[in-house]
Amino acid sequence: MREAIGDRLRTFGGAEGERIDLGAEFEKLTRSAEVYLLGPIRMLDAAKAAWAATGRPFSLLRFETFAASGSRPTVPFEIRLPHLNRTIPVPASKSMLEALEEAGIEMISDCRKGECGLCALKILGVDGEVDHRDVFFSDEEKASNAKLCTCVSRVYGSAIAAETADR
Repeated sequence: MREAIGDRLRTFGGAEGERIDLGAEFEKLTRSAEVYLLGPIRMLDAAKAAWAATGRPFSLLRFETFAASGSRPTVPFEIRLPHLNRTIPVPASKSMLEALEEAGIEMISDCRKGECGLCALKILGVDGEVDHRDVFFSDEEKASNAKLCTCVSRVYGSAIAAETADR
C-alpha cells in the first residue's frame, strides 16, 4: 500500500499507545473529501461523532468494522425461538447465524456475498445487552433494539428471544 500512497499513508498502533485525533484530522480535509476507515467499533463510533461535529455530510464517511469487534466482550449465549419452541446455544466461537444454520433453522442471508441486512431478525426480548456489531442499521435503529443482524451482532448476557422467518 505504501507504494501506491507514499508519504501520505499514516498508521497508528493502539498497542504502541498511539492515538489519532480524528477531529483534528477531519478538519484538515477539504469540505468535499471522502474518508475511508477500517477498525474496531469503538474507533468507528468516535469517528462518526468527530465527523458529525465537523458538519460534513455523513455520506462522505465510509467505514467497515473488523468482523469480531464489538463494544462488549464476545461471550456465549442462547437464542430462543418461541414460535419454534427451540433454544439454540451460541458459543463464543460462532455467530448467531452459524449456530442457527447448524441447528437446521432456515435463514435468509447473503452476508457472505456482501448483501447486508438479510439475516436480520426481530428481537422479542433479551436477557442482557444487544451488542450491535453491524454497519447496516442506523444508530437510532440499534438503540431501538427492534432487530439485529445475526451474522455479526451478539448478546452480552444469557439469552435473546427472536423471531425467524421460518414459522
